[in-house]
Amino acid sequence: MKTLTSAKAVLIVTSNEMLAHLGGKESPERLRAAWRGIDAAERIGVRLERLEAMPASLGELAEIHDPRYLTRLRQAFQKGAAWMDSPDCPVDSGTWTAALVAAGAGPVAVRRMLHPDGPQHAFLAVRPGCHHAKWSRADGFCYLNNTAITARAMLTSGLCTRVGIIDLDNHHGDGTQELLGRIGSCAYASVHAEGFPGTGLVDGDGPAWNWLLPAGTGDEVWLETLKQLLDLMVAWGPDGIVISFGCDVLAGDPVGSMMLTQVGLDRGARQVLERFQKLPTISVLCGGYVTSELEESVRRHVLALAGGDMSLGSNSELKGIPGVSSMVDLVSPPIPHQEPSNEYPE
Repeated sequence: MKTLTSAKAVLIVTSNEMLAHLGGKESPERLRAAWRGIDAAERIGVRLERLEAMPASLGELAEIHDPRYLTRLRQAFQKGAAWMDSPDCPVDSGTWTAALVAAGAGPVAVRRMLHPDGPQHAFLAVRPGCHHAKWSRADGFCYLNNTAITARAMLTSGLCTRVGIIDLDNHHGDGTQELLGRIGSCAYASVHAEGFPGTGLVDGDGPAWNWLLPAGTGDEVWLETLKQLLDLMVAWGPDGIVISFGCDVLAGDPVGSMMLTQVGLDRGARQVLERFQKLPTISVLCGGYVTSELEESVRRHVLALAGGDMSLGSNSELKGIPGVSSMVDLVSPPIPHQEPSNEYPE
């Protein structure tokens, strides 16, 4: 089996706390699958730096979400509500904790990347949800918009001055696009399938480029469409990138409707990295509901973030090889973190 002999380190931010939310189709097993993919990438030589995700502070959340919505979300599980705003956003005793920690992963990554020795690329292995959460509403398995919070943190920290968000999920990131005006100097590009959430047909607040594709679209058309969207983003000129990395574009996903292969998704993500190879880049886990496929997608993606060749180590080669400790045993942060506020509005 070939291994990666030299590459840049990839920052991994995750936490066991995100297992607390039971979810439905968006289950804790998705996070465990992502951890297995990360471990598999490390076994073939990818250098990782691992940090524990911390709960987002009220200040970080309130820049993106209505404080009244944050109160409703916190109270939903306290009052034993069955779901939040939509039946596909189930609520249980662990939802608030998991959502806070997932939202805080981006700011943790940004603080580390600001250091002179900080990694250039990061992957946020987070759940629940990502790009459907809006200013004052949960939707599509998403409670807090991890993508928007990450992009905002990149801007407010000074890590960059213009953020480009590239959405590779099967579904349009309607929440992210709605929040462009709150994020700041930000552009959004998405190639997505028709169907839920029924948006992404026209541009929104701020530079936004959407391309709607029919159900059943495969690698060739998807890759060519993505290339055209990336041309527009390059012309806009970001100096930092956030990727909404969704594996539900793969054929057979129960929530998606595209027909991509693992190779196609990998090539698309690599297109993004190649076009913006010198920029700080944070990739945020979004959709993907077949755990075996998610595991393999994450392995390939972490390898790509490290600059490794896509031919290295298939999953079948990796099974049964003694490797590193599980992602459950996270390394303590090497730098101090700002303590998040636990005071949320009543």
